[in-house]
Parts: sequence; structure tokens; C-alpha cells
Amino acid sequence: MSAGSSGWVFDLFAAVASLKALRRKGWELRGVRDPESVADHSLSVAVLSVALAAARGLDPGRAALIAVLHDLAESVTGDLTPAEKAELGSER
Repeated sequence: MSAGSSGWVFDLFAAVASLKALRRKGWELRGVRDPESVADHSLSVAVLSVALAAARGLDPGRAALIAVLHDLAESVTGDLTPAEKAELGSER
């Protein structure tokens, strides 16, 4: 996609929107009824990150951006448990 094209914005939006339907796998495996979505988790992490960054004199905007985007890859990979991530890491 060319730098002048805005198609990537729609692709990004679709990826982010898909996180609303992706349930946190660890909660599902533990039998939690109606587990939070990855999007729910990312919002909670962002709010907490802003508060902690502000309390410590750090940049709350940067903290929020990192938190909001930290699980974006899961729109492609799905939500992986820590054990699954460790297994993938050991196969490299």
C-alpha cells in the first residue's frame, strides 16, 4: 500500500475492531463466564497506565498509546496464553 493511500487506516480499524469479539483465552480456559474481550483488557490497561504514568511523572499519552496497542497483534494470532507464548518461543 502506498504512503499516500488511506486504505491502511481501514485495515487498522478492522484489526482493532476484531479485538472486541476476541475473548481472553486464559479466562475461558478457567471457566470464567462471559470473559472480557482483548479490547476490554486493552482499555483497562490503558486507563491504569495513564494513572500510573501521571503519578510517576511520566508521559501519560505515551503510556496510553503503548497500552492500547500492546495486544494489536492478537487480531492476527488470536489470544495466546503465557504457556502458548512460551512454547512458541522455545520453537524458534
